[in-house]
Amino acid sequence: MRFALRHLIAAALLAGSGAQPGLAQDPDVPQEPSGGSSVLVASDAINAAKAALRSRNYEDAIRLASTAVRDGRLSAPRLALALRLRGAAYLNTNRPERAQADFNAALRIEPRDVVGLLGRGAALLVLARAADARADFDRALTLRRVPVLYYWRGLARVQLRDFRGALDDFDDALALQPRYAPAYYGRGLAYHALGQGVRARDDYERALAIDPTFAAARGALDALRARRPAPLAPALSAPARNGVVQF
Repeated sequence: MRFALRHLIAAALLAGSGAQPGLAQDPDVPQEPSGGSSVLVASDAINAAKAALRSRNYEDAIRLASTAVRDGRLSAPRLALALRLRGAAYLNTNRPERAQADFNAALRIEPRDVVGLLGRGAALLVLARAADARADFDRALTLRRVPVLYYWRGLARVQLRDFRGALDDFDDALALQPRYAPAYYGRGLAYHALGQGVRARDDYERALAIDPTFAAARGALDALRARRPAPLAPALSAPARNGVVQF
């Protein structure tokens, strides 16, 4: 099963369908008047937000998902979906705190949702909270074993300097999906940090052979060739290919 999509929309954006708790409005999103034919109904807004994410129109995705969240008529699972959509867009626009808040809210509604756990874990990792991120990935992996979860847990282990454990995770991802470029990139990071330059180079090059747009792998390979340390922390942005957070 191909679970890791090229955009932070995941197979992720799973719908469902009960009553919703009240939520604070997002102060960064322009407020629209209620009523009137020009205002999208919540269901239409969710569908439009999905399309905006697929097109990488992240600000539109945030606006549309916020319209759905404010609507007040969504079932609980559909509200959780709207929150996940907005969280995904926030993470791709380098706003991990807002992404975390939206994934937190979605998980209060659906505590066992794999996508919510994955999204929150990714936001926590960007915020340099690798131990908390790993806890979310651990929990998600008890629910579903797919390459993207092993990849992100491997990144958390890299940040925690558990390089051998990270290698295990990247190997598990590749056992499930042998042409999964992010796992080659992640395994390259671990080898790079362990001083195994030849193996690191081979894995970075494998990642780029599969996906030449993989910017993080290109940067890591350049660092290796310049004898610089492996870039272990995503700092202000998550590992991305072609400018898009991999989720």
